[in-house]
Amino acid sequence: MNQTIVKAIKERLLLELTYNGFRRTVEPHAYGATKTGYEKLTCYQVKGSHSSLKPHDWDYFDVSKIMTLTLLEDSFSGVRPGYKRDDPRMTTIYAQL
Repeated sequence: MNQTIVKAIKERLLLELTYNGFRRTVEPHAYGATKTGYEKLTCYQVKGSHSSLKPHDWDYFDVSKIMTLTLLEDSFSGVRPGYKRDDPRMTTIYAQL
């Protein structure tokens, strides 16, 4: 379990990370594991790039594919519209808003 992600969720702090070669700033909402054991992060991207032309939105990351991870001092206000607690894709939830 990644304590940086847990702390970010509990304290509502932004994370800066590199995923699929793109640097992103995200609001972490849920972190857990799937039934096959993959650790996943549900988050809302607020800055940075991604591979599609879609506007910033919800992402579901495989934590093992995150190349860099930095806890920022900037906080976010709370739950984004569209977020659902107890993400059914995760069988174990380590932290969630």
